[in-house]
Amino acid sequence: MSKVQAWRFLVSRNQYLDYRTVVAPDFMCQVNIASLLAKTAEGDPLSEDQAYYREIHGSKCGDLTIVYQIRGAQARDVNETAEGILKDSFGREIYLVEGVLLRGIQASIVLTNNDLHSSHERLVEDYCKFWEWVSPQPTIPSEATLLGLSGQPLSYKQVNEYVIGPTSPKSEKTIQSDSSQAPQASSMQSFSLNGEIHLVGFLDNSRILVYQRDRMVYLLNLETNSSKPLIRGGMHRYIRNVSIGLKSQMVCTANVVSGFPDRNLIKVLDLNNLEERDLREGSPSESGRINVIALSHDNSVIAVFERSTISLPLSRSSIPIKLIDIKSGGIRGGELIWHASYVKCIVASPLDNLFASGDRQGCVKLWNWKTSKCVGSMFNHDCTVNAIAFSPCEKVMVTGSEDGRISITSYKNDIEEKGALGENAGDWIGGVNALAFSPNGKIVASGGDDGKVKLWDVKNKLLASELSGHDRPVMSVGFSPDGKLLASGSKDFNVRIWRLG
Repeated sequence: MSKVQAWRFLVSRNQYLDYRTVVAPDFMCQVNIASLLAKTAEGDPLSEDQAYYREIHGSKCGDLTIVYQIRGAQARDVNETAEGILKDSFGREIYLVEGVLLRGIQASIVLTNNDLHSSHERLVEDYCKFWEWVSPQPTIPSEATLLGLSGQPLSYKQVNEYVIGPTSPKSEKTIQSDSSQAPQASSMQSFSLNGEIHLVGFLDNSRILVYQRDRMVYLLNLETNSSKPLIRGGMHRYIRNVSIGLKSQMVCTANVVSGFPDRNLIKVLDLNNLEERDLREGSPSESGRINVIALSHDNSVIAVFERSTISLPLSRSSIPIKLIDIKSGGIRGGELIWHASYVKCIVASPLDNLFASGDRQGCVKLWNWKTSKCVGSMFNHDCTVNAIAFSPCEKVMVTGSEDGRISITSYKNDIEEKGALGENAGDWIGGVNALAFSPNGKIVASGGDDGKVKLWDVKNKLLASELSGHDRPVMSVGFSPDGKLLASGSKDFNVRIWRLG
């Protein structure tokens, strides 16, 4: 096997700092583009004989190729007497995104498991230095080394090429639609925060609530171009999930206490007077870790899915959703609805007393929280349901899944699946993470793993516009009450505001 020149790199977090580029090639450090690796090296853990392959086009250092794996950081790497997966101060497991970078496009490169193992041993030494950092430090530079060791050739999982465009916000791509309602869009404003954005929601036409994963809930003001924190996480408690009331008067958060994985605290913030109160604190005997919460349309109850840390058989009726009364803080009606798999999302209807919940098996349930009755249960998808949105104008909902499919369902009389949005608009790249209806119900916005925001013509089930500007998966989208603006939040730490019309 011929030798090739490569540079090791590492993306990870430590006990104090969130994910960032820890080690990067020396030539990337010299021109200050090491952070590019934190944006491009992503995915989930694979088997030891697999690795991700990705091409990067148009960097300041020319075209690049990265081959990398994702593995759990071992506690013994920083403490010889410790065992298990390393965790940060919030109790979250830490992963090492590690591999090698090659100059140019190396489509025919063959690396072995021994190549990455050799790189891993040196990166562990680098990570030990990084573990002690309490504030950001310069990226550790790596020098070129020769790879091409004997061993089992790696099987590649190819990630879509990453193309670096201009530094100004990218423009939208408009796709022909039969609908005269299809909006034209342009990027008008952007806010950069210091963490992944997992929720954006307009409170009115100029203020946006933003949830930065685990750490903070912000209030953005478009008129003053400013942001201020509303709810903070901390060293011993992090924000697990956030829900905004449909009437935009209340926000609730689920917090997990570090060191007590079964202990939850739900906070409720009244946005009229910014009064905050603790609603309910669970103990290990009565709750698991809260994964999903949602406020009812009248802000009177919160639907809660608690993922128990006790392993349960995934048989039917094994996983409950509970309702918590906001006034009393107690559980209303006991365990209300059941799923046969872990629940990924819960959303309230703006028109009636319904919630919709979606799980990892592709099942969507519609249920009435006042009567404790299930209205319907459907398998709209073959994989995880990531997002659900209700129309504000009629009894219609859309659901989006891990495989990129968006399904539209009517529940006016009987449950009726009406088809798929975008069935004639080409293939998706990655999953759908976020969905939102426009105030007039004619447009659905979606955000996905490909970093794109897409606007769908509901009537004709066609793609109307495709908005490019994010460099990592889009996790949330939301329309302003007047329908003139759209906000999108992404794992690239940015909130973008798009002007429609």
